[in-house]
Amino acid sequence: LVLLAPPAWGRRRRPAISPITLYYDASAEAEAALALAASLVRDTGAPLHLMIPAGTEAAFQQRLAQARSQAPGLTLSAEHCRAADLLEHLAQQDAGLLILPGTEAFDVAAIDRLRQRLRCDLLVVR
Repeated sequence: LVLLAPPAWGRRRRPAISPITLYYDASAEAEAALALAASLVRDTGAPLHLMIPAGTEAAFQQRLAQARSQAPGLTLSAEHCRAADLLEHLAQQDAGLLILPGTEAFDVAAIDRLRQRLRCDLLVVR
């Protein structure tokens, strides 16, 4: 696990329970990240929001169903995101924690660009 704090980390103020956002692409790494996120949600009561990349609505619904089956009993929200605007979309999330799977979708340079723009903590699960 690698936790990266945004540049303004020391000046932050947020509510006691902030949402957890997870990028979920149904990879093995994303499954591990989902298990960790589910544990955090159960421990903190924070809401869980999934950002699911998919080329079609059918693929989005299939990944959402897979995530729900891997995290039974959790209420989660989800949105369909496109690869073209992914980093921008992730940077705009109103979350207390953003969790990314350590896949090739996020190389070191992409993670660093994202970290510079985030308003929350970033956890990369490898």
